[in-house]
Amino acid sequence: MAGKRRTKSSLSRDSIMASALELIDTRGLDAFTIRNLADSLKVFPTALYWYYPARIDIIEAVVQRVLSGIVPRASDDWRVWLRAFAHNLRNAVAKHPNVAPLIGGQLVSNTSADLEMIEAILGMLNRAGYEGPSLVPAYNMFIGALVGFVTQEFAGAAGSDESRLHERIEQIARQIDADDHPLLHTNSGAMLGNAFILRWVNGTERPMIGGFEMLVETLVAGLAAGVGRAQTGTIRDG
Repeated sequence: MAGKRRTKSSLSRDSIMASALELIDTRGLDAFTIRNLADSLKVFPTALYWYYPARIDIIEAVVQRVLSGIVPRASDDWRVWLRAFAHNLRNAVAKHPNVAPLIGGQLVSNTSADLEMIEAILGMLNRAGYEGPSLVPAYNMFIGALVGFVTQEFAGAAGSDESRLHERIEQIARQIDADDHPLLHTNSGAMLGNAFILRWVNGTERPMIGGFEMLVETLVAGLAAGVGRAQTGTIRDG
């Protein structure tokens, strides 16, 4: 480890978390190891365990930081609130795309999930008319669709293999047969580089905002349309 090491007293949970986020932002998730983090902080790896017992604890703190502040102000209109939440979530991930693979598990099931955020979402769904057995399916639909789209949009970029991936995808596009796949053949030019599967860069370089906005509006409309079924008890899990 080059350079003078910092003393343990100069560390803090916040400084470790901030350095971890910077490491992930600049070098990617694969580069995030305890040793690399300790090197960036100029400390021995063991010093980090005084503040975070394991690597997963630091990751949880990083995800919490990325998602902090995405809960909108209270609104009388649940539609307005859910739209705002959806865009806040996407904007937060867009600022730190290398964290995208971590968001799903952290947001939905991890023990360090933001309980205030979950309570706020449930409150808005409740206001929309979902309660009892229908509340959890509505929550799962909303969160699952948002997280799925956003984490796919900002999935890990190809990096040094981008040009090779680009060539392979273009080769696949050239081989699309008009008789076997007529719609794909007709629309391959528009889809190439801009659609899930047929792309080689993520949403940082080529945002998928049109599809995201369609998703949000479809979710809001679907929730509004499903209230009747929710109230009759035909929407439930288990």
